[in-house]
Amino acid sequence: MKIDNYKFGVVSINGKKYFKDLIIKENKIFSPWVREEGHFLKLNDIKEYLDGAENLIIGNGYSGLMKVSDDLLNYTKEKNIKILILKTKEACEKFNKIKDKEKLVCAFHLTC
Repeated sequence: MKIDNYKFGVVSINGKKYFKDLIIKENKIFSPWVREEGHFLKLNDIKEYLDGAENLIIGNGYSGLMKVSDDLLNYTKEKNIKILILKTKEACEKFNKIKDKEKLVCAFHLTC
């Protein structure tokens, strides 16, 4: 799976465009991905996708405005999940550089 392009509000993956926030896990795309509070990522917004994950990449928006809660940060630490929080453009670039995506979860906020 390859992210072809990202710009504010839209990401293209393997030639298909997505206009809603999404999660990638095990070469599956889950979109739309909706959070309880749009610009605040809580553990409950993503926990169901983290089973078996070793790495989590969060694209926190075009300008990096989506914040990540302490409960999510603490959970990833307890479960030994490495977490990387980047602006969405950089998160997409990082996703493409990772060769082994088997235990990787990516969550992309496409706006803000």
